[in-house]
Amino acid sequence: MAPQVISHVFGLRKAFEDGSAEWEGEPEVEGGKWLASDEGGLWLLQSVDAVVEAIGGGSGGGSFAPGFVRAKL
Repeated sequence: MAPQVISHVFGLRKAFEDGSAEWEGEPEVEGGKWLASDEGGLWLLQSVDAVVEAIGGGSGGGSFAPGFVRAKL
């Protein structure tokens, strides 16, 4: 599932970069541009990791995004 989560984060980023996240006549998604940023993407992936760890009781299967902090989006 890890590649799917990362793929969704990159899809969100692409949607804001190419403008497809904005629909004519629809209100702007509050916080969307931040969430699509490096900082927002990192926060999102760390939050997913925290939820997985909490559900797994700390027995976790590692990070959904190993190396994300070092990688340039």
